[in-house]
Amino acid sequence: MVINRIKEVEPWWANLMELHRDINQALALGSPNDHAGTSFPNMRVLESESEIVVEALLPGIQLSDLEINITKDREIVIRGEKKPIADSEKSTWHRRETDIGKFSRTLVLPVRIDSEKSNASLENGVLKLVLPKHSSEQGRKIPISVKNS
Repeated sequence: MVINRIKEVEPWWANLMELHRDINQALALGSPNDHAGTSFPNMRVLESESEIVVEALLPGIQLSDLEINITKDREIVIRGEKKPIADSEKSTWHRRETDIGKFSRTLVLPVRIDSEKSNASLENGVLKLVLPKHSSEQGRKIPISVKNS
């Protein structure tokens, strides 16, 4: 009589592989082509002649759970906490793909900014930082005069 233990191990092995995938994602050990381990919050950084605009996606984050600091005139630190959504005691989770807990993200900017003139707004889960460039970083137009000889 041949004993087939593979069928006994298959469910256990699938759970182990799912755990392995989750750990790799949490530690950002995935392949460079996937989005495993991406930092929270997701950001867009735009630069114009006079300012830098940073947009961070923060769905479900309340203003009271958010803190923004500008350090060294080049670093933006966004800290906050994603709080769990209140559940009904009669509910049972089948899958939960949202993260909860404290987060912190530091963004180093390519130029110095004027922290005194910077402002931030939070609308529909999008944090928008408008960061004017420091006067020493902004270009200056030099007028050209034409001399007739």
